[in-house]
Amino acid sequence: MSMHEAQALLIEMQTCRTHAFVAYLASLAREAFHGDGPAWKEDNLYRIVTKVEPGLIRIDADEVTYPAHVVLRYDLEKAIIAGDLAIEDLPGAFNDGNEGPARPGQCAVRARNWLRAMGTTRDP
Repeated sequence: MSMHEAQALLIEMQTCRTHAFVAYLASLAREAFHGDGPAWKEDNLYRIVTKVEPGLIRIDADEVTYPAHVVLRYDLEKAIIAGDLAIEDLPGAFNDGNEGPARPGQCAVRARNWLRAMGTTRDP
């Protein structure tokens, strides 16, 4: 799992958000979507893909929030293995560590496969 996270972090968060990559992508996007005008300029696209904004979903997170999701999941897994966190308390602990769900009563964990792998059937 840690190798997957490291690869995703390197490619998605670092390589694909460089100015050079966005410049390359901008020309492809303009051609593919017949884009024209200031919205399609590489500087604008670069601002969009490098925007930092907290989010509850790891795979949609920015380069600051993404590693925070990974660290939180690591801490929760470690607590479960140590016996300090019961599986049934996992969704609530994730919400607490993630500063709460998007809506009251909703679990912030979006990786259902991760919840199921950890042994809880509580659906986010």
